[in-house]
Amino acid sequence: MWAGTQAALGHNDSGESFTIPNVIPHLYHFSFAPPKGFYLKSATLAGRDIISTGLTAAAGMPPLEVTISDDGGALEGDVTADDAPTSAWIYLERDGQPVRNGETDAKGHFLFDSVPPGDYQVYAWDDNARVEYSNPTWMERYGKAAAVSVAPNQSAHVQLTRQIAPE
Repeated sequence: MWAGTQAALGHNDSGESFTIPNVIPHLYHFSFAPPKGFYLKSATLAGRDIISTGLTAAAGMPPLEVTISDDGGALEGDVTADDAPTSAWIYLERDGQPVRNGETDAKGHFLFDSVPPGDYQVYAWDDNARVEYSNPTWMERYGKAAAVSVAPNQSAHVQLTRQIAPE
């Protein structure tokens, strides 16, 4: 978990549970890197999702429950510009929230594995630094997403046209 420059880390040898001691009361946003081949399925505190909203640490909190899964699918795709393969930045979004981003290879190909099952919007941009991902109005105005569904343990393929991010 992290909050600005504050971080709370913990582990134990069993791999099933851990305790984070001496957590400073603060609003924390949840960040978790599951082992290869798994994805974060849920993180809840008293039945409430804390992945997008974060949590405020306080004394006597109930346990945080984290679920990982290995039934993720794969999303693979190719990007073109002017009818030719081209490199691009790929942005994967679900329900208006970022899921993953990355860069294609020189031939415009990309592969994301361990993608949680669900429906996504996928974008291909020329310059990642000029895209206002966290601004829904900007994304709606300038972004042209391809819709794709990823099923458990299945692969999905998407063909994208690279977009030029406005200055």
